[in-house]
Amino acid sequence: MSARRPNRGGEEGLGETRAEYEWADVGPSTAVLETLGAAMDRDPLTLEPLYEYVDLDALDLLVRSASAGARAAVTFRFESYRVHVDSGGEVVVRPV
Repeated sequence: MSARRPNRGGEEGLGETRAEYEWADVGPSTAVLETLGAAMDRDPLTLEPLYEYVDLDALDLLVRSASAGARAAVTFRFESYRVHVDSGGEVVVRPV
């Protein structure tokens, strides 16, 4: 399995959705879509195109290419959500 099922609810009632992925199994941009879909309770294929909010190639390259000793992270806004993706495999979606 490429990911732990997204967990809705999150810390301190903030309504965040968290998921962990293995970047060798699933691309970061795909993981973001899956987690956004879970957070919004919608089919990811019905969401606005993710490329309108972030450069997908840059996201995938940056998150996947971080060296073992360093971590990389990307945070951006998608509609009314803040999306945080890090090289350790975590995706966090939180309403803003």
